[in-house]
Amino acid sequence: MSSSSSSSFLYMIALLLVLIHSSIQSGFPNDVFTSLSKQISEVQDHMEHYVKRLVNSYSQLERTTNILKNGYPEEKETIEPYVSCLKRNRSETFPKYFFRGMDKLEQEIRKHYQNYSEKALEKLKQCTASLKQYFIKLQSEGERMTCDLPNSISAGNRNSLYSQIQIQRHDISIINILAMTFKTLTDVREFVNLAIK
Repeated sequence: MSSSSSSSFLYMIALLLVLIHSSIQSGFPNDVFTSLSKQISEVQDHMEHYVKRLVNSYSQLERTTNILKNGYPEEKETIEPYVSCLKRNRSETFPKYFFRGMDKLEQEIRKHYQNYSEKALEKLKQCTASLKQYFIKLQSEGERMTCDLPNSISAGNRNSLYSQIQIQRHDISIINILAMTFKTLTDVREFVNLAIK
């Protein structure tokens, strides 16, 4: 992961922690419910932002790929497999960042919503365990590929493709972390709502 992508990822984790820290901790279920509702809305806003970025990134990657195919017609047959290879390798590095985010989410939920979070965290743990098994299976089925692009294609164009793939990996990780945050906060809010009734 590039240093800018890594710092952006860490920023998003920090943002999630700030959302949780900003929760009203008066101990009254009504206040906690209101705070959770606000946090859930903020998480949705962030998800929408990253989904738009991801859609734009896919469009940009397609445009760049087509520009390369037109600019290097003799290499047209090797460009598409190269992009596919980069995408595959992108997918293999996704779990590391996703599970780091899940660990942070669990710690913060447990810390700030301890009276309401056990069942929600149990669901999160089950989902995380299933995903870990899935990724272990995927990784055992395939080897990391070496992506080769002909030397005739400029370093600038190679870097552009690689950079766009890294942006996608980052945004996919963040969207998935936000989705799990949304689900877990919604589950916690459900249990708070039961306490209010």
